[in-house]
Amino acid sequence: MGRRDPADPLPDALTELAADWTAQAAPLYAARAARILHLAAAALALGLIVGLYLRGIAFEYRAAWESTFLDASTVRTVLAFAYAPGAWVTGTPVPAVAQIEAMRAPASVNASPWLHLIAGTLVVVVVAPRVLLAIGNGWLERWRATHMAVPLDQPYFRRLVRGLQDGPVA
Repeated sequence: MGRRDPADPLPDALTELAADWTAQAAPLYAARAARILHLAAAALALGLIVGLYLRGIAFEYRAAWESTFLDASTVRTVLAFAYAPGAWVTGTPVPAVAQIEAMRAPASVNASPWLHLIAGTLVVVVVAPRVLLAIGNGWLERWRATHMAVPLDQPYFRRLVRGLQDGPVA
C-alpha cells in the first residue's frame, strides 16, 4: 500500500462523510436494530415453545420439586404468581397445594399441564410484547427513513443550489 499524499483531500473528506452519515443515520439504525432484536427474542421464545411440544410428543416430561426451606403451600404460591399469565391465556389452572405436595421428590407427575402453563406464559410475557414492540419499531424505522433531516443550510448544499438555473441544462 502506498503512502498517503498529504495534499490529497479525499481521505479527509471520506472520513468526514462517514462521521456525518453515522451521526445522521444513527437513529434510523437504532430503530432497525431494535426491531430485529425484538423479532429475534419472539422467535427464540416461539422456538422454545415448539421444542417443548415436539420433544413432549416423543418423550415424557416429568415434574417434581424439592426444597429445604419451602413447603407445598409456598411453592404453589410462587408458581401461581409465575404462571398466572399462562393460566390466564390457556385456561389451565395452577395445580392445588395437594397436587403440588404429590409432586414432591422422589415422586413426580406427568408435566403436560406445566408445559401448557410455560408455553402460555412465554406467549404472554415474551412473544406478544416483543411482536408489538417490533411493529412499533418498524413504524418508527419507516418514519425515520422518510424523514431524515438534510441540512440544506450547510455550505455544501448552498454551493449545489447556487449552481442551479431555471430552464434546460446544456
